[in-house]
Amino acid sequence: MGEVMALTRNRSCVIEKIGTYNEFHDGEHAAMTLDPEIDMRMFPRHWAHAYAVEAKGADGPRRSVQVFDAAGGAVHKVHLRPGSDLDAWGELLRDLALPDQAGMSDFAPRAMPEGARIAEDRADTLRAEWVKMTDTHQFNTLVRRLKMNRLGAYRVAGSPFASPLDVEAVPALFEQVQAEAQQVMLFVGNMGCIEIHSGPIRT
Repeated sequence: MGEVMALTRNRSCVIEKIGTYNEFHDGEHAAMTLDPEIDMRMFPRHWAHAYAVEAKGADGPRRSVQVFDAAGGAVHKVHLRPGSDLDAWGELLRDLALPDQAGMSDFAPRAMPEGARIAEDRADTLRAEWVKMTDTHQFNTLVRRLKMNRLGAYRVAGSPFASPLDVEAVPALFEQVQAEAQQVMLFVGNMGCIEIHSGPIRT
């Protein structure tokens, strides 16, 4: 659809990136787009409901595709912009619209989030393996192997591996990163989608 605004959110923050979805790679567990503008990881088992939305706006129709999980939580949204390809939008509606719209808002109950899963007897192993990691992606494998989850691993590892911060530290960090024009990678995600920003924070 050409240039669009890609939006991913969770209860703490939202990321909006303007660009195009390029270099798409499909996968059974995860799919991705690898592009400097829209860099995303998608987990299709959480993409349960999608809606094409057209609403009146001050400057004309506002069009978007909005994806939700089985419980009705927002996963990802694609908002068309003035230069977006309306022919592609029309093709999307024709190709993906369900002939039977009944039950489209039948949402399942939301599962409770998992609490900290800690294996106290493996804490020393966690710390020893943590210092050997060469890539952040190795952390998930390590935690699964030790029968913990991320939250549990953070809590049991303790300082200097993980230290709790005051919630106010987050906006202060972003403001300092912006003021110093630091190059960063920010990952904003939910269970169904992770959208990534690389570079300085301008807005």
